[in-house]
Amino acid sequence: MTTQSCHALLLPSEDETSECLRPLDAQVDADRALQVSSDFVGIESEGRVPLELYDLIKQRASKMKADTLALAEFEDGRTAMFGHWPFDDYDEEEYA
Repeated sequence: MTTQSCHALLLPSEDETSECLRPLDAQVDADRALQVSSDFVGIESEGRVPLELYDLIKQRASKMKADTLALAEFEDGRTAMFGHWPFDDYDEEEYA
């Protein structure tokens, strides 16, 4: 007597697939929003700005930060944004 084994391919449901892709979709949206903001403010790749435009770009970034903080609905959200604003100056030595 021979036995045959049957290997069924188990595929995730559409809901499971959507659930797994949700974080990726959120990251793509966040990356796109950061790029739009960087372009608006005038920040080049890797956070660089042309020296002759530094003061203007700093003003734009400060205004965007103030406007964004004003829109925050909750104090803890405002605090988180204030502490992690992507366009603030930072010490490159900390990240080396």
